[in-house]
Amino acid sequence: LKNPKRMAQNARRNWVPNRNGFLINAAAVFAESLDCHYIITGFNQEEARTFPDNSSGFVRAVNSSLGFSTRQKVRVVSPTLRLNKKQIWRIGRKLKAPLGLIWSCYRGGRKPCGRCESCLRRIRAEEG
Repeated sequence: LKNPKRMAQNARRNWVPNRNGFLINAAAVFAESLDCHYIITGFNQEEARTFPDNSSGFVRAVNSSLGFSTRQKVRVVSPTLRLNKKQIWRIGRKLKAPLGLIWSCYRGGRKPCGRCESCLRRIRAEEG
């Protein structure tokens, strides 16, 4: 699936409304209770093209919101925000990160399906 239009259509099928907003807010509850100040995410340039809740604008907006809703002023930090998945994968290999533990699949099962858009994006990153 190297066709950008088709990739975007497939990715839109995986859209989960407010998924990252929900997860960040849940993480903020834990961060506040554990006296942590940061929530680290893996948002990236590639995903932000299709999913606006992976973008720098989203990070700015959610940080503004967290400034009102947490006493510790918990903040979201995403060191991968300006990178694409191939760049992230290369850095992971260089750092000897346990990349085999990454789960990309939207489908359930014992192992990733290798066919959904999330798996295909991971495969393309790994090959790059």
